Amino acid sequence: MCAQGRIYELVLFLTSLQHVSYSRPVTERDKIYASVGDTVTFLCQVNIPSQTLITKIAGGWKWHPSESDQSAKTILRYDYSSTPSKGNMDLVKRSRISSKWHSGNFSLTVSNVQPGDVGYFVCEFRFKAYEARAKIHLDVITVTSSSSKPSLEGDNVELTCHAPAGKVSWNGPGDTQRDKNTVMLNAISLSHAGKWTCNVEFAKETLHTSYVLDVIGFTNPVERVIGVPEGSSTQLPCTLNQFPSTRPVRGAWLRGDRELVSMNVSTNGWMWRSS
Repeated sequence: MCAQGRIYELVLFLTSLQHVSYSRPVTERDKIYASVGDTVTFLCQVNIPSQTLITKIAGGWKWHPSESDQSAKTILRYDYSSTPSKGNMDLVKRSRISSKWHSGNFSLTVSNVQPGDVGYFVCEFRFKAYEARAKIHLDVITVTSSSSKPSLEGDNVELTCHAPAGKVSWNGPGDTQRDKNTVMLNAISLSHAGKWTCNVEFAKETLHTSYVLDVIGFTNPVERVIGVPEGSSTQLPCTLNQFPSTRPVRGAWLRGDRELVSMNVSTNGWMWRSS
């Protein structure tokens, strides 16, 4: 006679979905489209005689989140001086003015662009009879997931490309192609793991923003039948594709609806116990 066994269920709770960018920001008139992590330069320049050297200026750069919200915050400001005073928001720490400002180039460079940087960047500078003004809107293209943790095999995951303009398309693992802002991945498997790239096509350039989807699953079939002689011993395989070390884990072996042994995490590490 043969006894038949069945596998069962493993429950995991982890974290790790990753966002990456590998293209240059796109400029269209008075708008810039960028991805998280990009470096963006906002142009602001005044034409002065070639032999003129600016030593002390008035003006600066400000930021406000929208047309309706005009509560501008200072990035940096010159009060007829050569050294600026600066604001105290995070954006300020990632901003620097051009080293060529003495010749009238007041362009601002922002590194490591973040979603919270979306808004209007306003430049106003004065030197004697010369003025420099600019107002540029920054949009940040992002990809978000409905899952805030590494996904488990069998989960449903929704990836959304947030792009206020341009034509959106996707490339995924296994030459997968989609043409909508949102990709629905139902009952995901290990084959869904990897880089999902959102392509946003503009008139002259295309912006690429990617999201790395991490999937935890079994390397062997989730359900299989193993035949063994009655009264003998056997080993039932249960192997994950990666070691889930980032968050606590709970697992269990079950026969039908009955839990045979369970795994829990304590201060002493992972422990198995019989039910």
